[in-house]
Parts: sequence; structure tokens; C-alpha cells
Amino acid sequence: MAGQSKVKSLTAAKEGHYRVTSKSLESCEAERSRQVDKLQSLQGILENLLQDFPAARTELQNMLLSVKARVAPQGTPEHVHTDVKETEGETV
Repeated sequence: MAGQSKVKSLTAAKEGHYRVTSKSLESCEAERSRQVDKLQSLQGILENLLQDFPAARTELQNMLLSVKARVAPQGTPEHVHTDVKETEGETV
């Protein structure tokens, strides 16, 4: 099922259904920073919920692990920006 979703997304990208929202390195960095701030806020909320609702510990811990994985740096903004530029003219 995941393969079908990926193929569908790549086909949509090839057909031009997606657009680049951040054309400069600075705007990519600013957007990444905004996303990290939101994820860190969500992480704090989940940690508070863990303390307040111990009965839901397993589910909340799974969500918290997912959020923490997304907050962790996954490469430099330059790497992300380069990937966007390289895929713009590429046919999928």
C-alpha cells in the first residue's frame, strides 16, 4: 500500500501538481525553524499528558517518540534546499 501512495505522489509531482514553496535557503531555514517550534510545543504537551494520564502511557509514548524523531535534525538546510532544486527539473 505504501508503494502505491509513493507512486501516486511521484506521478502528481511529475504532472506539476506540487509547487516549491521555499525558493531561497533563508526561507527554507525559516520554515524548518517554524516547524521545529511547533513540534517542540507538541512534545511539551505530550509530556504533560503523560504525567496527567498514566493510563494512556503506551499511546502517548508512541506519539512522543514520533514527534521527537521529527524534531531531531535530519541534515542541514543546505541539503534540503539542494534536494528541492535537483528534483525541480527531474522527470520521475
